[in-house]
Amino acid sequence: MSSCTPIFIKNRSQQNNSQQQGQPIKTANAERLKPLKTTILLQKEMNTVEVVYPMENQPLLWDEFNPNLYTLSVQLKNNIGTDTKTVSFGMREFVAKGTQFSINGRLTFLRGTLECAIFPETGYPPTDVESWLRIFKIAGSYGLNHIRFHSWCPPEAAFDAADRLGFYLQIEAGSWANQGTTIGDGKPLDKYIYDETDRIVKDYGNHPSFCMLTYGNEPASKHHIQYLTDYVNYWKKKDNRRLYTTAAGWPVVPENDFNSTSDPRIQGWGQGLQSVINGEAPKSNYDWRTITTKWDHPTVSHEIGQWCVYPDFKEISRYKGILKAKNFEIFQQSLKDHKMAHLADSFLLASGKLQALCYKADIEAALRTPGFGGFQLLDLHDFPGQGTALVGVLNPFWKIRDISQEKSTVVFAMQRFHWQDFLK
Repeated sequence: MSSCTPIFIKNRSQQNNSQQQGQPIKTANAERLKPLKTTILLQKEMNTVEVVYPMENQPLLWDEFNPNLYTLSVQLKNNIGTDTKTVSFGMREFVAKGTQFSINGRLTFLRGTLECAIFPETGYPPTDVESWLRIFKIAGSYGLNHIRFHSWCPPEAAFDAADRLGFYLQIEAGSWANQGTTIGDGKPLDKYIYDETDRIVKDYGNHPSFCMLTYGNEPASKHHIQYLTDYVNYWKKKDNRRLYTTAAGWPVVPENDFNSTSDPRIQGWGQGLQSVINGEAPKSNYDWRTITTKWDHPTVSHEIGQWCVYPDFKEISRYKGILKAKNFEIFQQSLKDHKMAHLADSFLLASGKLQALCYKADIEAALRTPGFGGFQLLDLHDFPGQGTALVGVLNPFWKIRDISQEKSTVVFAMQRFHWQDFLK
């Protein structure tokens, strides 16, 4: 097994000969890897040198259970001096195997949630690793192994944290081209998406957690299907380190490595009282195989859940940064005006219990479906960036609400499900 490393060198001097030496730093329980030394002939200006480094016979692999990482140190030496570059990477193969995902030859199931740049205290995402380690650890404590970054790409600190903890990330090039603009109609956005994707892959492409990529969210236009199909084909050919799909939500096309669709969920848009959860008695003998068997590649259910809870007015005091919970103040005043202020905690408790049951039904239906790829919740925590979307079991600060709601009520499906039975 080997690691292929492209190295970009700008030669500002007139010297043509340099020596390049590379060696991954030894990792515990790994084979000792030998330095690789080679002499290269540089031309003027920019040079690209591709070096294949042998990783010996049994390199440590990266996945959610064993997120092993290597650090590659490259030194470029000539008569003028030495230049050193160090990068972190992981050895893994994340691919589609039929209608499921495989990590290093082992089937896996994506249990995910969204991150929509929700940082009410600062208004921007943290750039330190510790803050992201906290987020991923909380998500992991709820049985999740996957996060989709809704319409954006996080800073490198998020990739570093996900690498360490074994999270599979879906990154998006930064657009929700639906109402304000369109994609594929020749507007400047069309070029921007390719340029931004190039930048994302160049800066973060070595991170093993970077497993999935799409243009962004729920597109619209007369030509978006052709544009996004071409986008998928372009990146599949250019870089096979991850899987690609047209967009989060739609369109589903044969060229996708995996599908992202909202069809497999218990309450679809516009279903009203005709859905599984509203139109039928509670039951647990249904799944989504009639939907997923139409395709030959994995399906990930898009933004399932969206079950809302009543506002927790105790959260108002938590908003100490640039964002203030003025919407909560309006709801609180309305409750007082209707002489029901004393029922605020009761409404919160009742809606919270119902919310957990609805998420339970959504998650279990996904887990029951044979050959299913995984799910992406909207959301494990609230989304104040789009009006009032109290869709989370956790508040926007990634903290559980004080409604006497045991954590196990939410993660029951993960705790009770036998993964080996699912993966047979």
